[in-house]
Amino acid sequence: MKMLSMAFLILFMSACAFNGIMPEHYDGQKVEKDREAITQFAENNRLTTEGLSERYPFIDSTEIIGSEPSTGSAGTLEPGTYPVGGEIEPGRYQVAVSEKVSASAVVVEDSAGNRIIELALGTRSPSTVLDLKAGYSFSFKTRTGEVHLEPQNHEPRQPADDGTLQIPPGIFEAGTHLEPGTYRLVTEVLPLLNENGEPEIYWNLNPAQPEMEVSSGETGEEMPPEGEAEVMVDIHENDMIVTEYPITLKRE
Repeated sequence: MKMLSMAFLILFMSACAFNGIMPEHYDGQKVEKDREAITQFAENNRLTTEGLSERYPFIDSTEIIGSEPSTGSAGTLEPGTYPVGGEIEPGRYQVAVSEKVSASAVVVEDSAGNRIIELALGTRSPSTVLDLKAGYSFSFKTRTGEVHLEPQNHEPRQPADDGTLQIPPGIFEAGTHLEPGTYRLVTEVLPLLNENGEPEIYWNLNPAQPEMEVSSGETGEEMPPEGEAEVMVDIHENDMIVTEYPITLKRE
């Protein structure tokens, strides 16, 4: 809901600026339109407005590029905050909550205190995959239950026969955890840092609904999901995807 509201606000403000609804002055000061941001979204469905780090704080971190090469060591943790390199070995982990956990939060921060990712784990979404590097902190918050850290190999995710690639919440490096290339963004948002550490946030205002049928039933004809849109994204080697929500891409 927050993502939808943010997208609507950006488009509404842009439309107001174009159509003269937005005042040209505020408190006596001239309002400057971010024409580059408007152009980027119109041409590439890419958000470049100021304040993106409030919604995507990972873009302020300089420690994300490059995946953690080790696989770490398995462990079980109670609620608390733990240093990576201390009580948690650096590595790539599947992080999963125990059956007793109905709701919890997992927060990862870099060595400078920048929040990289915050995830709600519980009954509906019990696990994620994270790179935990030395100097990071890992926090687990819940009323009851534990969280399990299981080492993960660096294996690339494979698309389905129709080219669809499912990416769960977590941290993923192009070239290591998925193949670089041109993809169509099927779901709503794709947040990433490119290899130069620059944010690229792509937004699909008309995402397909994964629950909907893609067959016309009796006729047997294939039909695109309602809402399917052509938001094309080039994902390059070493780009880092950092997502709090599942993403669906389709290889083109």
